[in-house]
Amino acid sequence: MNIQKLKTQIKYRVDEINCVKHLSEINGYLNKQIIESKIQKAFDYRRIASPDNISWFTNLILFKSNASLYEKLQFCDMLMDPFSLIDSEYILNSQILYLDRIGSITRTQVFHDIKIDVMNATHLDCFSTSAIGKGEVFLVIFGNNISKGKTGDLNVSGHELEMKGIGANIYGAKGYTAPRNVDVVGMLNKRLRISFDSKKMSFTKWQAFNNALDKSRVSNFEVVATFRDIFTLMYTESVFEEVYFEYIPKILPKARLCLESKLWLTAMQLDYYKRVDKFDSILFLRAEDFKAIQINNIDEFIECSELFKIQPFCWTGSGSRHSTNQVTFIG
Repeated sequence: MNIQKLKTQIKYRVDEINCVKHLSEINGYLNKQIIESKIQKAFDYRRIASPDNISWFTNLILFKSNASLYEKLQFCDMLMDPFSLIDSEYILNSQILYLDRIGSITRTQVFHDIKIDVMNATHLDCFSTSAIGKGEVFLVIFGNNISKGKTGDLNVSGHELEMKGIGANIYGAKGYTAPRNVDVVGMLNKRLRISFDSKKMSFTKWQAFNNALDKSRVSNFEVVATFRDIFTLMYTESVFEEVYFEYIPKILPKARLCLESKLWLTAMQLDYYKRVDKFDSILFLRAEDFKAIQINNIDEFIECSELFKIQPFCWTGSGSRHSTNQVTFIG
């Protein structure tokens, strides 16, 4: 074969390859522009449209998902279809939720490929606060009529929803209606005539406190009366009258800080936290498997108590949120 002819053929093939490469790059650029425009429209509607937000989500769809281009474009269109999204009314009317199984959008390949990244996202421009927990971004993007809340973390069709993940803090004295530092341990020592040094050992040591209480031979009546005095300081009178006279006696007959009493105290703190922050319900989330439980009131928490891990109380916190407890939804 003529050398010159061979060189010409090689050059033609190289030019052809370069042309295909350029066409592929152009095609990729155009596809990105189309997806970005669809994401911008969806994010504008949710009032979270910013260059960083749009770029982050577009790149997730383009590079994280193995779905076809047609599937990706269809997925973007579903973000604007309320009937394809996670239904807010379904959330409000359910107690146990699997957030990755609600709505037809959750059955798409793109959703399956990116859902973990979106669930774990804890930053989103245009949110009024930098403190964003897992699941909030997920529900704002994939939910229908869900936005950043005013008193709760999210507003779900006008319902203020607080979201709590692993080791959620349930505050018992936030300072709005209580002294900033209610000395619970000091009150117990003084009123119940027991010796329990909170400086050397935190009040989370339930068994140690039980032992001290047992040695003091304090009557159940005195224990309950003391707790009532403490909660009078910690809670508003209206809440105290409505809730705590009903629930504190249920710590009896033993009136010791055992598992049952810890459960009731946690429920009372949860009720106070809800009333002070003025949200409507709490959604406890287990982000790793998208399972959640919604709690509206004390009775629901008590009924579902076996689904929670309740950490020992800490009465020695600093600042206005003086007494805290950690609750984890274990399902």
